[in-house]
Amino acid sequence: MGAIDVKDVIVKMNSLLDAVSRGESFEIAREGVPVAQVVPLSKTGPKARNKKRMPDLTAFRASLPVSGKSLTDALLDMREQNRY
Repeated sequence: MGAIDVKDVIVKMNSLLDAVSRGESFEIAREGVPVAQVVPLSKTGPKARNKKRMPDLTAFRASLPVSGKSLTDALLDMREQNRY
């Protein structure tokens, strides 16, 4: 699609988003100088990618020994003592 001036982006935002959803990409220019690129998201989307990044840590957390008082209790004690 090429470069589009910022003023035109503001006026044509809906049609530009429709074009991006069809797979097109474009650059946004300020005074003729490209400053940003708008590209379509992948078909899986950002949420699907985030789910793949971190493994399930439930079993790991359950294997950690817990000793002493809870973090909540420790923070409440610190607040009572005016120590942050």
